[in-house]
Amino acid sequence: MQLGVEQIVQVNFINWLAYAYPEVRKHVIMIGNEGKRSIQGHKIAKKMGLHKFASDLFIAYPCGGFHGAFIEIKKDGWKPTPSNKIHTEGQLCFIDKMKLAGYFAEMCVGIDRCIFVVDEYLSLDK
Repeated sequence: MQLGVEQIVQVNFINWLAYAYPEVRKHVIMIGNEGKRSIQGHKIAKKMGLHKFASDLFIAYPCGGFHGAFIEIKKDGWKPTPSNKIHTEGQLCFIDKMKLAGYFAEMCVGIDRCIFVVDEYLSLDK
């Protein structure tokens, strides 16, 4: 199976996290809201708690008064377009809801932004 560009960014980010913050890496949960499903499979997944616009990762590691961090990962150079407008707005709405609920949440375009944002989050307790 071949990985997509965004999946490669996420894998590389997780590898960096395991190296830079091995203890924090143990607290990272991938939210599997991607993928193709049959209509029946989608109905079952929704009943099981699937959230269409949930971020890619949840870092279940509280810092700086936040309960944890939701990270949405986009490939380098990604930009919102008319064709992804509804999906992007849904993801940003999810991020806003999580912030209102007391979580750190960000959309990150590219691995460098992911690293910067998570470094920033994890430094909040220092």
